[in-house]
Amino acid sequence: MEDLSTDRVIVMDELHGVRRVLDEAVAKAGLGYNASYVARAPAVAQALAAAGKGVCVVSDDPRFALRSLPIRLADGPLHVTLFGAWDSTHYASAQIRSCLDRLTVFCRDLFASPPGTKSGHTQVT
Repeated sequence: MEDLSTDRVIVMDELHGVRRVLDEAVAKAGLGYNASYVARAPAVAQALAAAGKGVCVVSDDPRFALRSLPIRLADGPLHVTLFGAWDSTHYASAQIRSCLDRLTVFCRDLFASPPGTKSGHTQVT
């Protein structure tokens, strides 16, 4: 996390969950960062990073020959929690649940959960 405060950082705009999680973690650590660019799309952020404009903070798979590194906090790696919600009376509620359950397994297999975190929970509200 300290490295981000000394480097040029390419961030997503305030509408993206990744940006909100980053800003919260930076504030909690009592740090700041130099947002050299604000992008609306993760691919644009990565293209800027590939062009040498800074490091980008996104949750997408690396593109443009970039490599991914976790952001380490005092209490473990920074992570973004994903939620799925739908109306339980929806006519396709069972199919939606099944799809999200399969997506949970896919994400868990593809992106190993940081130690000490919970993942794979599907909650109906």
